[in-house]
Amino acid sequence: MNDIEFKEHLKKERLSYGISQGRLAYLSGITRQYLNELETGKSHASDSLKEKLLATLLLFSYDTPLFLLIDYLRVRFPTTDAGETIRNILQIKPDYLLHEDYAFYGYKEQYSYGDITLMVSQDDTKGLLLELKGKGCRQLETFLQVQNRDWYDSLQACINAGGIIKRLDLAVNDVAGLLDVPLLIEKCSNGELLTRSRKWEAMHAGALSSKVKRDRDKGSTLYIGSRGSSQYFCLYQKDKEQKNKHIQTDIKNRFEIRLTDKKAEKAVRDLLETRSPEQVVFTIINRQIRFIDCKTDTIDPIWEWFTGKDRKPIGLEMRAEPYTMERTVEWLKRQAAPSLVTIHRIEEQNGTHLLEDILKQAKLKEAHRIRIRQMTTAVEDMIDTAVPQKENDGIF
Repeated sequence: MNDIEFKEHLKKERLSYGISQGRLAYLSGITRQYLNELETGKSHASDSLKEKLLATLLLFSYDTPLFLLIDYLRVRFPTTDAGETIRNILQIKPDYLLHEDYAFYGYKEQYSYGDITLMVSQDDTKGLLLELKGKGCRQLETFLQVQNRDWYDSLQACINAGGIIKRLDLAVNDVAGLLDVPLLIEKCSNGELLTRSRKWEAMHAGALSSKVKRDRDKGSTLYIGSRGSSQYFCLYQKDKEQKNKHIQTDIKNRFEIRLTDKKAEKAVRDLLETRSPEQVVFTIINRQIRFIDCKTDTIDPIWEWFTGKDRKPIGLEMRAEPYTMERTVEWLKRQAAPSLVTIHRIEEQNGTHLLEDILKQAKLKEAHRIRIRQMTTAVEDMIDTAVPQKENDGIF
């Protein structure tokens, strides 16, 4: 759009969102006087400034530009009774979980429902290990909703059972494009990152380095802190990462806090005590990370807004996703479909029925039968309704 169209559009949009000139100017890194001159036509904005102003305005078009998820949880329980843990912690009927004679982290066997995994040891010192990766957290939420529970109830149940929190990932999801990850990487290179951590790394198109050129067409990831420590941060372009997997998402960027051992245990304790994820999450972030504007030597205004200034507090949400055959179907599409089509066409011309015979003769193992039950049974029917509803025994 030309300068006249731009100034009219800028003012109209700003007023429609109820934003003052001072606030828009501050977030855009210009003075209120200069913004007034742009809106009155006394000055003209460069293309890059036009882009910046419109992008900043767009932040206010979202009711909830940010939302928080638990995206990884690992808890160790001081028991070897898998059935009791499945019933009391997950509150799922144990016979709907798939048993397998292998596991990780030194465990010998496991029970699973999709990406919900309970690893088992007969060694009392190792006990049981519940692991929920990203999809596992979303799948657990499908059960929590039916059980009329939330994450606070689930975490409290883990603690009441003597569970030790081994890892917790908290993900702040940015749907408005607030966090410009390539720009933040540039700021790191320019010395505009203030952090207690001694280390930061950037990954761009699969290459890991401390200096990465800004390229909006490719996904970028920024790590702050040592990935071997009990607390570090990961910022990445979620939409680009998912696009590479042929998955669509409304999340543009993600800021993850990755905590282990005592740091994870403290975060869970704080969540249960305060019921304020806003306070817990941004206290952790603000103690460790500040991005500044080198021209003014002040906190970057967008970063300041991200960390809480003049925006609504965010809550802990549940974005439940059922366990589906998605990965199996994708494997069939990529690996088996061409061969199946080839055989099918050959059989059509030769009048044979090899594929039909193969399907009829295939013998299903118990694992296959359980997967069929998992995929075809309503979540409501898998809930263990016999679980006694215990009163809250206190947090710790």
